[in-house]
Amino acid sequence: MRLRLLQLGSILSCSVPGLALAAEEAAHHAPNWGLLGLAVLNVVLLAVMLRRFAALPVRSFLFQRRESIRRALQESEGCLAAAQQEIASLKARLQSLDRETREIREMAQQQATGERERMAQRAAESAERIRQDAERVSGREIERARQALREEAASLATRMAAELLRTHLTPADDKRLADEFVQRVNGGAA
Repeated sequence: MRLRLLQLGSILSCSVPGLALAAEEAAHHAPNWGLLGLAVLNVVLLAVMLRRFAALPVRSFLFQRRESIRRALQESEGCLAAAQQEIASLKARLQSLDRETREIREMAQQQATGERERMAQRAAESAERIRQDAERVSGREIERARQALREEAASLATRMAAELLRTHLTPADDKRLADEFVQRVNGGAA
């Protein structure tokens, strides 16, 4: 039923302006009140038909559109709040990152200073050990050299004494020394 009324209204709304235009051409001089009435009737019928058939879909569309806009606004407000919260979190993290960076740098400097001191101490200890080892080795070498010098001196003294004895000892001195030796051996045995 509604569909037929809608079709009838459409036909009337399309045909009335055409009739009005034809009537206007026929009489140019006097206003045609009938034609004006038909035009008004056409507008009223169009308004009634729009109200009756299109009001509910238009209202529904506008309601849905308003609700979708409201939901989109709520979502965007939620996203805005989340973004602001994330920005605040990032700012706090950035500030703490600066503090952490300073702390890490200070800790690294302290560790480097401690390591430098430990390395200096180890180097000093190592140098002391090397010095002590060198003293021991040099002491041994000096003692060995002294012993070698003593042996060389004794050998040289023995050779010189033998040489002196050969050159200054006479056969009479030789006989006398042999007799003294025999007496000492006999005297020590008796």
